[in-house]
Amino acid sequence: MQKYYYQANIAKSIAHPVRLEIINMLLKEKKQCVCMITEKLNVSQSAVSKHLDVLKKTEIVDSEKDGLKVWYFIKNKEISIIMKALDNLLIKEIEDKQKIIFGGNL
Repeated sequence: MQKYYYQANIAKSIAHPVRLEIINMLLKEKKQCVCMITEKLNVSQSAVSKHLDVLKKTEIVDSEKDGLKVWYFIKNKEISIIMKALDNLLIKEIEDKQKIIFGGNL
């Protein structure tokens, strides 16, 4: 039972579009500061900080301080497998819906 609690906690931590976007950004660009993430996502700095805190608590993301800046990066690389699986699920869902709409004539 404990295992499922932790798995659910991880799932909840990524279950937000902004967090998924942050994860994707950090997977591609390795390290980002809050100001860079804020600018790219057009989300307030406080909102980005809160989302990063959620991701840090589940150890998906970590940070390091460099002078006045705090740089965020992916701590647990296994998240890339989850992100790829989510992409594959989405593709499958779209394909299934297209089959329904177009009667399987793709």
